Amino acid sequence: MIMKSIELKYIVEQFELYCSARDSTARAWFDKRDGEVHTAENDNDDYDEDELEESNEPSWYELHKSGILVDLPDHYDLRQYEMMEEFAEIQASIPNANKIIEAIRGKGAFRRFRATVERLGLLKDWYAFHDREMLDKARRWCENNGIDYTPKPEQYTYRRAAAADIETVTDLFALLYLKSKTKIKAHRAELRTEIEGQLTNANDTIFVAHKGEIAIGAAHVSLRREYVEGTDGGAVGYLEGIFVLPEYRLNGIARSLLGECRKWAVQNECEAFASDCEIDNELSYRFHMKTGFEEASRNVHFTFPLFNFGLWDDDENEG
Repeated sequence: MIMKSIELKYIVEQFELYCSARDSTARAWFDKRDGEVHTAENDNDDYDEDELEESNEPSWYELHKSGILVDLPDHYDLRQYEMMEEFAEIQASIPNANKIIEAIRGKGAFRRFRATVERLGLLKDWYAFHDREMLDKARRWCENNGIDYTPKPEQYTYRRAAAADIETVTDLFALLYLKSKTKIKAHRAELRTEIEGQLTNANDTIFVAHKGEIAIGAAHVSLRREYVEGTDGGAVGYLEGIFVLPEYRLNGIARSLLGECRKWAVQNECEAFASDCEIDNELSYRFHMKTGFEEASRNVHFTFPLFNFGLWDDDENEG
């Protein structure tokens, strides 16, 4: 068995070489004894069974069954289509995200996807994301198959926000709720006051995710005691808002923040946990469905300006 760590970049190179060169019968295996990748048209092409018997060496089947030879993932295992969907999910611009999602529906998805991200000026971002995702897939493959690798993944920590975190939390939620620099400049003070109240209210709490000393995400959860759609009444934990900086998304951070919120709800004797999103926010909808929520209902809200109905006509209301 090999003792040294394998560079993840080497593993990624082997994944991509195998997927670009493979045909319907080719296979590839990673050999834990020397860190080499072997390819063959079928299971036994690289292993002469007669020679193996004479030398008392184990057969391909025995090496494979024992886990010494490990199959490399193919196109299906690498889930390239899902990678394009996930790239849409990290976009700070909802319109851009929706355009990408629309582009990958139906036949010709890969061609339309590339054309769309190039038109949106996101091609470099896609390549950076693709490289990062392939490294992550290589990391998980190594971990699942008992292969030591380098570098190791980044570590994130999660804790409940305190009063001293007010500026950090405000900065994160300003990106979620206010988005543009103009709106942040105009309304940050109001948002700060609102968050300050949440940090001191027993019915609200905020969890913050950190990478080292850097705050990279936050989630606000509350207790709602009025009726919540889809529940049976009583106190309900409610996800009011969740945000992770785009460059740190798809690392399980939002899911971990959500887990902290759900644990807090359980500690506060809630029997249900709920949330909502705007009806046209497909990314938020996908996040909720992927993290175990079930759709309860859909609503469309209407308004009617009464001054258009003549109720405020001064001439008609004189005297």
